[in-house]
Amino acid sequence: MTVATIANIAQRTGKNLAEAEAALGNVVEALSHAGGDPDHIVSLVVYATDVQAYRHDLRGVGAAHRKHLNRHFPAMALLRTTGLVEPDAMVEIIATAVVPD
Repeated sequence: MTVATIANIAQRTGKNLAEAEAALGNVVEALSHAGGDPDHIVSLVVYATDVQAYRHDLRGVGAAHRKHLNRHFPAMALLRTTGLVEPDAMVEIIATAVVPD
C-alpha cells in the first residue's frame, strides 16, 4: 500500500463554503493523479481561520462534501487557526489517503 498526503489551500473567495468546495475538489483531483479515489481517504483535517463562519455554512459544506466524496466519511477534524500560509485564505484541508499499489 502507498500512503499519500495531500494538502490544499484554496484561495480566498470571500466565503468559507466556496473555499471548502474548491479545496475538496482540488484534493480529489490531486488524489486522482496519484491513482486514488475519494474512497481511499482515511482522514480529513480542516483548518479554518473563522470556525464560527465555517459552522454557519455546514449545510453547504456538507453538500460540497457529498459532491466530491459522495457518502464516504473518513475521520474528520475541524481546527481553528489564526492564519494560513496563504494570508488571504480562510480554509486549508489536509487529506490523508491510503492508495493500494
